[in-house]
Amino acid sequence: MTDEELGRVLKALADPNRRRILELLAEQEASCSLNPSGGVNCSMVTEQMTISQPTVSHHMKELAAANLITMTAHGNAALLSLRHDTFDAVIAVLRERFHLSEK
Repeated sequence: MTDEELGRVLKALADPNRRRILELLAEQEASCSLNPSGGVNCSMVTEQMTISQPTVSHHMKELAAANLITMTAHGNAALLSLRHDTFDAVIAVLRERFHLSEK
């Protein structure tokens, strides 16, 4: 992971609305409430946010640009899923750069 990619991820994670979107996706994944096509319906996430739909869409685009989520068209809906590989890479970079061990 490059410094630019890491910076984009950390900037995306700095926003509380983006973190809430990620938390909602993680909760849905943990409860196995995924669409059979492999993602969480975008409208379900939007309904649980306290901000407008255009603002939610903006935050989702920022999360996708940081490779933290994927957005896939499925009929008239958009499906969202976490990019676990990106989270794993960020954790690995932080462990390496700050000499942190797994506990």
